[in-house]
Amino acid sequence: MLCYLLQPEQYADWLAAFRLASRRRTMADVSYSSEVQSILDLLRLRQPAGHLDLDKLPFADLDPDNFAAASCVRKVGRRQVAKAKY
Repeated sequence: MLCYLLQPEQYADWLAAFRLASRRRTMADVSYSSEVQSILDLLRLRQPAGHLDLDKLPFADLDPDNFAAASCVRKVGRRQVAKAKY
């Protein structure tokens, strides 16, 4: 995908120009800078916030019955469903 090959600023410039061109406008249009800024804001939202440590999350009170189909729990067994790693 193109967004992985370019820097975020380059990608935002390219996409803003593409969006404006689809509306028959040029990069000299007044809305170009706001279009670039909205794309950059969207890209910042898509970035991960940081490292998530799964060991610190409270998994002890999770019930496998809430996440697995009842037929699967009956067939495989509740303990095996709880121990399954995906």
